[in-house]
Amino acid sequence: MFLKNLQKIILIGFTLIMFLSCSTEDEIFDQQNAQSEISSALMSKISQSTSNSMAMTTFQSQINWYQNLDPANCDVVALSLIFELFDAQGNPLNYYDLLYWESEFQTLESLVNEQLEYYNSQFQQEVTMVFGGGVIIKSIGNSDDFEYAFVNSFDIFLDYFEDCQSNSVVFQDYDGNIGWDLITPPDPEEEIVFPETPCLSFVFPLQILVTNNNPNDQPFAVTVDEDEFYEYISGQFPNITVLDFVYPLTLISANGTQFTVNNITQLENLFEQQCN
Repeated sequence: MFLKNLQKIILIGFTLIMFLSCSTEDEIFDQQNAQSEISSALMSKISQSTSNSMAMTTFQSQINWYQNLDPANCDVVALSLIFELFDAQGNPLNYYDLLYWESEFQTLESLVNEQLEYYNSQFQQEVTMVFGGGVIIKSIGNSDDFEYAFVNSFDIFLDYFEDCQSNSVVFQDYDGNIGWDLITPPDPEEEIVFPETPCLSFVFPLQILVTNNNPNDQPFAVTVDEDEFYEYISGQFPNITVLDFVYPLTLISANGTQFTVNNITQLENLFEQQCN
């Protein structure tokens, strides 16, 4: 009986030692892995604010797409375009504008700017014209014949003018004289919604301190633009941990005020003040 009890004690002791040994190794491994200085709550706020900032930047191109664009470079002789009007805060004015442009009269940019001035005067406030859809009308070679294509998406419209072609833009022949005012663009494919304005935006490029998820690797700094930064903080690099920022760091609030922070505590306090 004594020998059996002794064997049990030895077995339990051995198991306990093995368990403690494994626990100690895990604890050491955890200690060796670098931990991010950015709390999950702060990281969530940073991610949301950055996402809003990127959406707003992209949306600005839908407002300013006509700037420095010469459709004639793609043999386009006319455009029939539909816009929806919004105020400066992104609230719809419940008004649609049908705009006709012909290359022989003036530049597209000057025509849109004239319309903006007119509607600013009419509504007694700053008006934003957001592209909704359109008709692209182009000449066929050196002939007097024309072809046209409908687009009801800004992305498709922009894609066409990047290299004067798009698989999503299908032209069809038009017999006879074009009546510009009779060709009406289709309704927009999606409702136009202004993105939420970010409470804080980072000034890029900036540097972040990261490490590979390996106990033996040393942290290193990476310079990132906005897209790259979002890839890091949204977990698109699962083998890399974002430890902290490289300070000082500059941010801009929704009203245009600039802030400079020198450590993670100041950054956390700034987001608490501006984003709650």
